[in-house]
Amino acid sequence: MPSSSLLCSHRILGQQLEKDLLAQGYSVLFVQTDVTKEQDIVSVMQKEGDHFGTIHILINNAGKFQHKSFMT
Repeated sequence: MPSSSLLCSHRILGQQLEKDLLAQGYSVLFVQTDVTKEQDIVSVMQKEGDHFGTIHILINNAGKFQHKSFMT
């Protein structure tokens, strides 16, 4: 299975997802991250490099989500 990193600002949710994926045999690393902070991004890149060696694909899907109806 491919290796992946989980970046999430919510520690408990990120750790639980990491645990669940590891139990399914995935190679995954959770890193609590606030993508609005440059130091967090630098830290993530270092941790991923140390853990996986090389980053082959990077997807930035960070954004603000509002829980409300689109019809209002």
